[in-house]
Amino acid sequence: MRLLTLFFLPLCLWSQQIDVQWNWQGVERLHVGDQLKRVPKAIGQTVFYDEEHQRFAISISKQFANDSGVEFSIENVQTLEVDVDLDVNLDLDQFAARPHTMVYKTKGRDVHQVVFQIEPFIVKNNKLYAVTGFTIIPHTVNRFASKRVQQLTSTDSMSPQSGYRFEVNRTGIHKITAAFLRDLGMPISSINPETLKIFGRGGQMIPLINSEMNGVNYGFSENPLQLVGMDDGSIDDEDYILFYAYGSSEWSDDSQTAVNLYHDHAHYIISYGGENGLRVNTQLSLAVTNDHQTSASVNLHFEEDLVNIAQMGRKWFGDRFLHNSTANYAFQLTDRKAATGVDIKLAAAASAINGSYFDLSVENANKFLNLAATQTLTRASEGTISLSINPSSNELDVHLRYDASGFSSAVGYLDYIQVSYERILSGDRGQFAFTTNNSNSYQASDVDAIWELNSDGTIQVFQSNNNREVYFYSNENADRYHVYSANDVLVPQRSEYGDTFNSPQLRERLSNEAEYIIITHDDFVEEANKLAAHHRSHTGLKSSVLTLAEIYDDFSAGNVDIMAIRNAIRYAYLNNSDDNKPKYVCLFGDTSYDYKDRIPNNNMVVPTYHSLNSFHLANSYMSDDFYAMMDISEGALSFYDRMDLAVGRILFDTKAGALAMVDKSIDYSLANGDWQNTFTILSDDSDAEWENIIQERLDELGEEVIANKPFLNLQKVHSDSFEQVISATGDRYPGVNQALENQFVQGTLAINYFGHGGESGLASERIFDKEFADRLYNPGRFPLFITSTCEFSRFDNPEVYTAGEASFANPAGGVIGLISTTRQIYVGNGITYNKIIAEHLFAYGLDDYPTISEALRLSKNDFFGTSQKRIIFFIGDPALKLAIPQGRVDLTHLNGNEIEGLGDENKQLRALDRVNLAGQVSDKNGELLDDFSGEVVLTIFDKELEKTTLGNDGNGTFTFNALGNVIFKGNAEVINGFWNIELVIPKDISLPLGQARISMYAVSSDSTSKKTGLFTDLLIGGINPNPEIDTQGPVIELFLDNESFESGDMTGTNPILIARFSDENGINTSGGLGHELLAILDGMTQHPIILNNFYRTNLGDYQSGSLNYLFNNLSPGPHTLSVTAWDTHNNPSTQTIDFVVSSENNILINAIYNVPNPFETQTTFWISHNKPRELIQANITIHDINGKKVWEQNKTLYSGTNTNSEIVWNGQSNDGTLVNKGVYLCTITLNSTLSNTTHTETHRIIRN
Repeated sequence: MRLLTLFFLPLCLWSQQIDVQWNWQGVERLHVGDQLKRVPKAIGQTVFYDEEHQRFAISISKQFANDSGVEFSIENVQTLEVDVDLDVNLDLDQFAARPHTMVYKTKGRDVHQVVFQIEPFIVKNNKLYAVTGFTIIPHTVNRFASKRVQQLTSTDSMSPQSGYRFEVNRTGIHKITAAFLRDLGMPISSINPETLKIFGRGGQMIPLINSEMNGVNYGFSENPLQLVGMDDGSIDDEDYILFYAYGSSEWSDDSQTAVNLYHDHAHYIISYGGENGLRVNTQLSLAVTNDHQTSASVNLHFEEDLVNIAQMGRKWFGDRFLHNSTANYAFQLTDRKAATGVDIKLAAAASAINGSYFDLSVENANKFLNLAATQTLTRASEGTISLSINPSSNELDVHLRYDASGFSSAVGYLDYIQVSYERILSGDRGQFAFTTNNSNSYQASDVDAIWELNSDGTIQVFQSNNNREVYFYSNENADRYHVYSANDVLVPQRSEYGDTFNSPQLRERLSNEAEYIIITHDDFVEEANKLAAHHRSHTGLKSSVLTLAEIYDDFSAGNVDIMAIRNAIRYAYLNNSDDNKPKYVCLFGDTSYDYKDRIPNNNMVVPTYHSLNSFHLANSYMSDDFYAMMDISEGALSFYDRMDLAVGRILFDTKAGALAMVDKSIDYSLANGDWQNTFTILSDDSDAEWENIIQERLDELGEEVIANKPFLNLQKVHSDSFEQVISATGDRYPGVNQALENQFVQGTLAINYFGHGGESGLASERIFDKEFADRLYNPGRFPLFITSTCEFSRFDNPEVYTAGEASFANPAGGVIGLISTTRQIYVGNGITYNKIIAEHLFAYGLDDYPTISEALRLSKNDFFGTSQKRIIFFIGDPALKLAIPQGRVDLTHLNGNEIEGLGDENKQLRALDRVNLAGQVSDKNGELLDDFSGEVVLTIFDKELEKTTLGNDGNGTFTFNALGNVIFKGNAEVINGFWNIELVIPKDISLPLGQARISMYAVSSDSTSKKTGLFTDLLIGGINPNPEIDTQGPVIELFLDNESFESGDMTGTNPILIARFSDENGINTSGGLGHELLAILDGMTQHPIILNNFYRTNLGDYQSGSLNYLFNNLSPGPHTLSVTAWDTHNNPSTQTIDFVVSSENNILINAIYNVPNPFETQTTFWISHNKPRELIQANITIHDINGKKVWEQNKTLYSGTNTNSEIVWNGQSNDGTLVNKGVYLCTITLNSTLSNTTHTETHRIIRN
């Protein structure tokens, strides 16, 4: 079978044509909108549906040198008729006789790519053909045009360091008087008016595409002014400034709206000093002409943003219409030219299960706007119509009626009504804007001036003649014109932000500390700075925290606009060397689809980009990728845009949540443990026969990862391999729930899920939901959660708290981050994206691992499609690397003999053998690291198992390989690079001879160095014919929460089992023949709790060990707990304890003490309470013996146990003065956020 035969030489070296070929075999299913289509399957290529261009495509990309003198074309396309026996369901009418092709160049960071895209199907003679290949032809072209280079002006000239704020409500010519300047606090008597400047774009939204702005400072552009009466060099009381300001109702082609998405107040900055400011160009009216126009086109616009229909996207709508409801909208056609027509445009939408329509009528004319019914993936449909009429009156009444064929559930929505007409150019009714459509001469009467606003930002003012007339010619570069009449000027208002403006000097900071940029709201600066400080010290990244207020001030004159955020990032990108330019951007805080706080409980912290498509569950999206588009042609997140920066978002909306997430990230970066050797896959079962592909492809992906990173231990949780149980709430997999929770608690590097899901959780059987996420307790062992499913982590709807959000928000459990979907994803895309992500995340073929966010950036630049790749987010700290251990741990000796020199007969581990294993910690070349000391963890797996799924839903079975049982897990000390460990092989191993898997993990004493290793050159099986005699079972000690527990004591609802074991031959954890290490609660033997994988030996002592196990939500009242353990010789022991779960939900302080006490310079408070794994608000107040308060602190506490020790006092009062020696009284109040109860206790402390 012929596969892809394109030999990818560096493209700059191509001088001859290159042939690309592939084959077709069988069919596959692809989503096309709401439909699932069966299409021919390409071998060696991926067919996808390009939703932007509405066609199927195959895309091939490759890096090339930045050689602008080479272009490429697709020629000599070869096709093959598709076998008529193939079961495909394609509409032949959608295909042409020739395939559409695209060749384009793109760039992500410093990587240039050329992308070849071809439509893989055509139709000839009413038969379907598939493309089997084409030829790539390179062309040398001459480039005479100069390369466009963005030139940035100096920091001093591009924005003022200080100034004064004001705002405007409407678009038009504004008059700023001397009195207004004085009210702002400006010292007008000492100002040289030539230096007056006004900055900002007001209510105009900054364009999305970088090339449409004049640099990153566009949002702080200077505006041309007209100074009146200031020619004498002073600002007198009668003097004033005229300038053109934009209100928040400016039309945006990017967003198809005339309502500013982000703000309702248009802000400007006025300053003085330094260079002279920009001025309008003034000239007298042109000479009188006989052939001139006296009217021009004006637009009237009605639009309100009241509701977001589908709670996604950036399109908002106004009035709601139920079936057969009507509304009238009145427009005054001021000074309409007689006998001229009026054009009316209606934009509207509807959410209806049937087709519906709007009836637009004006006088006797009408037109219907037909709107399609909602579909599986669409929540509404929209459209526009236009109606032209010559009305009988200038009082225009636009009438709307919505018809939904009687369906009461249908709702129509008005987007906007736009009215265009010819208006006489007369200023007797005041100022107004107009546009011209030709280069004719125009005359305006009763005006003082005509302002011509050009696309380059310049303004030409034509002053009137003695008759208050202006003659002028239309300019093709003019965006609009404006009639100015001195008797109708607009006036600004003082800003809601206050009068004074002081630049936060971001540009200087962004030129020096820009590798890691954290963007947040003012309320969370303290927590953001803590994260930045950690990365400066731990990862060496030059980190800078920017607040939104600072960004808006310096890059959009105080106006809220997401483009200001990207321009700030882009400024750093363009003004630093390659080594120091931004690599990571952290959006520090939650977001929402509502930029303006119109919805209840809106939790907007840092805004994100929302697509214009606002109705489709798979193709509408939000995306922080927007902030990573640095190249000149990028910005609208089109098919061609490639990310230049890695981006992540840390979700929270409270200070307590912010601190918890920062602490969690810091803890993860410092964590260690052999869980870092484990990778877990989790699959949904098959609800239809074709869905077997879900578990099959995920299993293949897991095996692919292990083939590239053999040291990882692959744990497989295929749901269909567990028994499905019918419950009152539907089918459930309790075995999957337990297996998954065990993986979290024991620790795993990453969990990769593929299958159905949604905002409430994973799979219809609820194998993971918000309740599951909330109860997880796995501190320091946080996995990365990769979920190829639908909407699991959508976080832009404040009304819905998703399971993905819950898994991240858990302060001492859950996940460290998610590569997850925020909208619905098609199965085919999920398979492909998952495979590409794994390749970059686990750095196939490399030893240097990227950060998680960088892996996603690289993956997205490889993804095909447009909107679907934007729905994938990294939720978490973007500067965080997956905790993959690096370096080597080697097993070198068995029972004192060098393994390399042993024959197979001496490499066998038999049941009941007493074994000594020894090895060393090495560098990547296998050389001993004799300066390494610490701890090694050794895990021995029995032979690999073959398992088969159960076919619970009747859709077939699937056979897969799985890890063998863990027969031993223990640890030993590493000294000067060497280690050794002794153990007894359990009697319960599988006796047939096969390959053992020995996984090793080492961590240095200071926890800074983590190493991994795998050894598979020993055999396991058989039994020792002369074992030691052992008839005594293990010794077991049981406690709850702490080792002071005694049987019969009281606990909370979530106690932790602490079990200690000892036996001369060690504990059996292989789980064979019913010899499980297990717990039984309240005699429920039908529901044993298997504890094998929770057990671990004590350091260097295989004969003793322990385990911890968390119980959740135990009912109040008495309970009995029994634990049974077997030693390696299969001798059992059982220990039982009784305990009472308290029904009292109130928080209770059990004890307070401080260490040291007495103290001199610092003491730490230890608080014992009954609320483990809960956020607690603490207040501590210290008084002297006279009752005077000397110190107070409020702090949010979280502990996995019943004790907190985060509060430290340095012996100073709140004003920083060291208190006198003596006795002080400490009062501590704890508040439970869940039970809403408080408890206060006092404690005496002494300062020496």
